[in-house]
Amino acid sequence: MKKSPLVPTLTQLEWARRTFEVEEPRALFYRAATDLVKRAISKESDLTLSEAVAVLLQTWNAQYYRFRGGFTPKHYDKIDALFRKHLGGLLALRPLTIETAGDDQLEEAMRIFGEFEVDLGATGASKCLHLLAPRLFPPWETGIQKAYGFYLAYSVDRARDYMAFMEIARQHILAFGGEKSLGRNPVKAWDGWNYCKFGPRSA
Repeated sequence: MKKSPLVPTLTQLEWARRTFEVEEPRALFYRAATDLVKRAISKESDLTLSEAVAVLLQTWNAQYYRFRGGFTPKHYDKIDALFRKHLGGLLALRPLTIETAGDDQLEEAMRIFGEFEVDLGATGASKCLHLLAPRLFPPWETGIQKAYGFYLAYSVDRARDYMAFMEIARQHILAFGGEKSLGRNPVKAWDGWNYCKFGPRSA
């Protein structure tokens, strides 16, 4: 059974937002990547969707590539191949929220995550997919995985574990009132709380 930290309050979520903005300089790259992904999808950018996503992966997931020879053209090729196969499904998921997604949609999200995870790793896959459907896919940092009882070195099905994490996210978000109470993307807010509490910033 996976453990689950206590549900954050709205006050704690606001504290995490302010703390994250002040103490994490890479927040700019998240904003830039989010804008670039939106523009790439709508064909308003000279960058490809893979290049837009790479802005985030090369800054927020640098350690993953550091021990794999750096981010090279082959990584773009792998991301391109994943988008060629799954972009239609991702665009269908993009408008959804974790609060209202149905079981079939969550199963589809899990299936896509499983294929992205093979080439991007669990953290990279979650961040990439979060950019494509930011109100559905919660990012999954290593420290956050462990805080919620997920030890991927021993996992037999990382995609199924990620779906379990998504369900925890949904339960927490519904418990603090979701976007209606918060007034902004609750998945990003919940991730900010987790990052400040359990991620690298907490060390």
